[in-house]
Formats: sequence, C-alpha cells, structure tokens
Amino acid sequence: MKNNALKKLTVLALVITLIFAGINIFWLITMYIPYCGYSYSLAQYESEHPANKQEEKYSFVISKTPYLGYDDYISVGIEVTDDMKGIVIGGIYIYPNIWGDYEYAVGCTENGDSFFMMEIDALGNFIPFDENDTEFNEKAQKILNDKQGEITQLIQKAKDCWGLEAKHDLKMGIKGLVNGQPLFALFAVAFIIGLFCLIISVFIWLLKYKFPFENKFTSEMNDTFYGKAEYRFKRTIGEYEFFASEPQLLRNNPFLAVKKLPYKEEPLTLVIFLNNKKEKMKYYALLTDSQTVIRKAEKVEFEYICGKALSTNQFIIDHNEEIADLAAQANLFWPI
Repeated sequence: MKNNALKKLTVLALVITLIFAGINIFWLITMYIPYCGYSYSLAQYESEHPANKQEEKYSFVISKTPYLGYDDYISVGIEVTDDMKGIVIGGIYIYPNIWGDYEYAVGCTENGDSFFMMEIDALGNFIPFDENDTEFNEKAQKILNDKQGEITQLIQKAKDCWGLEAKHDLKMGIKGLVNGQPLFALFAVAFIIGLFCLIISVFIWLLKYKFPFENKFTSEMNDTFYGKAEYRFKRTIGEYEFFASEPQLLRNNPFLAVKKLPYKEEPLTLVIFLNNKKEKMKYYALLTDSQTVIRKAEKVEFEYICGKALSTNQFIIDHNEEIADLAAQANLFWPI
C-alpha cells in the first residue's frame, strides 16, 4: 500500500511538473521567441532606414512580454497631438499568432481626446466586434473607407519591419534569441527546454521500466533498502535469500539475485539481468562479499536450460549443482 501511494504521488508530481513545463515551452515558442525576433528585426530595420523615425515620424512599438502573458502587441504609429481635430488615425496594432492568424486593429482619436479602436484584417477590411452595434459599425466603416490609404501604408510599414508571417517570425525569433538576447535569457530557455525533455524521459522510464519491474518482481518482497544499497528489495524464504535491484535512473538494467544461507565467506550468488526491450534474461554466477558491486563485478554467464546450468567455463562446471539449485529457486519465486 505504501509503495502504491508513493508511485501515485510520484506520477502526480511528474504530471504537474510536466504540465507546467509544457505551458512554459508553449509560451516560449508562441510568444517569447517570436517577440525576440520582433526586437531583432526592429533593430535591423532602424539601422537600414535611419530616417524613418525622425523624418516621417513613424514610431515602432513592441509591448513588453509578461511571463506567460498572451496580450502583447506590436504597433506602428504616427504622432498625434491634442490640437488635431476630427478623426485622426493614430496607429496600427498587431497581435501576432505563431499559427498565422494575426489580429489587426486601428487606433483612432477624435478631436484629440477620445480614443477608440477598430478591428480589421490584414487587407484593412473592417471586422465588427458587435454586429448589432450598427451606429459604431457604420462610423467605423466610413473612417476606414476615408483613411484606407493611411491604414494600408501603416500595415505595409509593419510588414516591412517585422515580416508578419508565422514561419518567418519564428525563424527571426530564434535568430533574435541567439544574437539579440542577454546570455542569461539563453540559459533560461535552454534550462526550461532541458527540464521539459528530462521530465518526459523520466515519465516514460517510470511507466515503461521501473513500475512494470516492481509490479512483476517485487510485489512479494517485504524488505526495502534505501540510500546507497545496490539491492532495493529483499525477502528470505527458508534457507534462500532473494534480492531485487530496480533499474537505475533512465536506464533499463534491473537484476535479480539469489543466495543460499548460511553464508560462506564468499557466498555463491546467482544474478539474473532483465532486458524488457529484448524480453530476454541473462544468467550469471559469481562469488561475492560485502564489498561486491554486482553491476561492476566480473561475472560468468551461463545458460539455464531444463534445470541445468550449461557452460564450458570451469567455474560453472565446478559449482554446477549449486548454481542449478539457485536458478531453480529463482524460477519458483519469480515469474521468469
């Protein structure tokens, strides 16, 4: 029960972390990296067209991207003063989308004090926010018809500067991230991506290797080792001791071991390595002591067929009956 609860908590923690990391990765790809590209493209555009801001009075704005925020925009505007009368186009606001469905809005002032916005498409066509608001819709449509030239020019300026095409924006974003961002930003992005990949790898490892091994081979073992012990599980039945070592992190190398009591100075140990991928087991025998590390120790491999340990190695021949007995006990205790 305790192990099952621990497994569930482990999976839950990994799922929560995976979801959080996934949200961050999605935000990086859809917002942060493209906005790195917009900043990089703007710097290039201003260096190639140094007169734009001074002579034509265009202002290029990139809103600051808040962490995990999705309300950011880029805009191209024209200076508007309070003494301007009538309807004045103040700028074009663009809400990028990495999937390509960009949203556009025109910002207007009326008599220098009242500000309102009208949603349009990439061609400057009006998109009503409320179909029933006929008064505003008619007003907006008239403004767009009258100011079509200014609006088209602003959209073109934005496209000249930023491209406004999904694949191009993502490509420029990667370029801007590498060339235009502080070093710590690169490390932060790399860390989040690395963490995401690590969590996925651990999650797959748990579901594919660790949990299946424990469910199949350790459910009947009542002693548990922690810390640096090579064995994780143990059970004593009569004069035999059965051990299990779960797979190491992100590896598929679990093994089972059997010893016979009482121990000699260097007891004979049967070791069975499992490979879930190949669904094949390998049998080994060796003499061990308290300092022996099974995975690193020299072991003699043999085949166990029809109750016999088969090998041309002299060690296996000399200990054949003992090894065959241990292998038989292993096959009785575990489903192998």
